[in-house]
Amino acid sequence: MSTETKSVIGAVALILGLALVGYVTVGFAGVLFSVAFVGGLTLWLLTTYRTPIDPQTIIVPYLVTVILFIVHVYEEFVAHVEHQLTKLSGLPVTQTDFLVIAAFSAPIVWLLGAVMVLKRWAFGYFLSARSCSA
Repeated sequence: MSTETKSVIGAVALILGLALVGYVTVGFAGVLFSVAFVGGLTLWLLTTYRTPIDPQTIIVPYLVTVILFIVHVYEEFVAHVEHQLTKLSGLPVTQTDFLVIAAFSAPIVWLLGAVMVLKRWAFGYFLSARSCSA
């Protein structure tokens, strides 16, 4: 089995795992988060999966996207989005829960994607396509 095929299987497993964990922890609203990952998978399969590109071509726009994501999370923090998430899911979502996922875990994943792209690992291109579809 090729590295690229393993990366696709890993991407699908990640999406399904996030959907399952999201459903168990937050309900159906948690599953909706996985839709963006499906968008990223589609973008990846239609672009850099077929024709890998030089990481230097995308690294700066990718990192700017990560920066803008962090700014967006700050905006949600100030607006107390956890109240809306609680209403949507029917389960209590604290500001701490929100920050652990959106402000800390997600940027780590996106930055890990940047490292993987620079290492020219196929899974890194999936993570970079995912961040563009968010």
